[in-house]
Amino acid sequence: MAVTKKRKGAQRKTGSSRAKMRQILAKAQAEAEIDPRMKRWARKLHSSHLMHLRNDPDFLTMVKIGRVMNSLTYCITTLTMFDQFETNLTHMRQFRRSQIMLGGFVHETVELVDSIKGRYLGDPDFEPLRALVLDYEYEKTRKQAKKVRNYLAFHLDNYDATTAVTISRMKTATYTLWCGEDQRNGFALFRVCRLSGYVLPRGRVPRRGWLRAG
Repeated sequence: MAVTKKRKGAQRKTGSSRAKMRQILAKAQAEAEIDPRMKRWARKLHSSHLMHLRNDPDFLTMVKIGRVMNSLTYCITTLTMFDQFETNLTHMRQFRRSQIMLGGFVHETVELVDSIKGRYLGDPDFEPLRALVLDYEYEKTRKQAKKVRNYLAFHLDNYDATTAVTISRMKTATYTLWCGEDQRNGFALFRVCRLSGYVLPRGRVPRRGWLRAG
């Protein structure tokens, strides 16, 4: 029986399967050490299911609540990411704005839950949301969130209802007009803009030194 001679310069493959196995085992071990909560995941909505769910009231509610969750977690994520707001101007801008937006979205959540509550009253899973909308315990929270929504969160004063009032109430002093943590674009804080936007009904401005000079 003829024996084929080994081609000159060819490399031996002895142990290549073992090396490959070691790589597979190392990858599996690395994946096992990852917190499963940190892995990306997805749930698919098949087209055949969508056909039956288009007009399903519970499915539409789920989509609305999903929009609520996206909005609230957007603000919460920003609050946790920019936690150096006492020393960093960029963090201050992101943190303060996210606080206000979160208050506005809380009011929007209350409004949405109030519109769908009739279908779910008595459902134990709906009880926390029912309490948020109807219980006296959260009445103060609802009123505060409404004020934030109507006067601070999503309005840029195109009707000139707040800016002129707040500016007129600012003490005559030297204020920081424009500042930034560094010279890069997108890292600036227009401080007087931030100050002059906070006015509540009847011309009242928030306490805790929002209109401080500096």
